[in-house]
Amino acid sequence: MRLVLNTAFCGSVAGNRFKIDCKAEAEEFETCNDYIKSQPKALDEAYWKIRGVYVYERSWVKTWAN
Repeated sequence: MRLVLNTAFCGSVAGNRFKIDCKAEAEEFETCNDYIKSQPKALDEAYWKIRGVYVYERSWVKTWAN
């Protein structure tokens, strides 16, 4: 099993909230991507706080074997 935590700073959710959540940065930079490209050191200590991990297993049903 592999667990991937994607730190997408400017993804479809975070990027759309840039001007709302990062008002000071939005005055200087047009987009979240512009900010990240110009200020990579600002994200040196990006980290996750994980309260829990839930694992689900899909049960496969043979629909073709009637």
